[in-house]
Amino acid sequence: MREDCESSRVIIFGCSKGGIKVFQALQPGEEVIAFADNDRSKQAAAFFGYRVLDPDRIPDVEFDQILIASHYSDEICDQLLSIGIPASKIILISREFLSGKPIKQRQAKTAFALMGIMSLHFLLRLLAIFRRAGL
Repeated sequence: MREDCESSRVIIFGCSKGGIKVFQALQPGEEVIAFADNDRSKQAAAFFGYRVLDPDRIPDVEFDQILIASHYSDEICDQLLSIGIPASKIILISREFLSGKPIKQRQAKTAFALMGIMSLHFLLRLLAIFRRAGL
């Protein structure tokens, strides 16, 4: 997330079990402003009391990061890039975390390095999430 002490406005992409896990693991200072999902039936309702955006509407919203909470992260990442979302604002959550499989600290570091996530701050934050989740 952002390096300073300001809050970070996030959109969680995925209104299913993964979205719930990511929502529950958010850090203080991370403010959910909306969820997003490709399923039109989910866009008609609220999720945890937040609006659910059609992904094509995301560029119209002011946000700091999108947390992809879906097993379709590759496709969603491509979709977000194609509508002009900067790669620096897209955060991929590991499939292991979303599925609830145990992840050892060494595996997490390797998985995130392979995904191209080079931010030490972000890696340490995710490791803290895993620890809190008992993974």
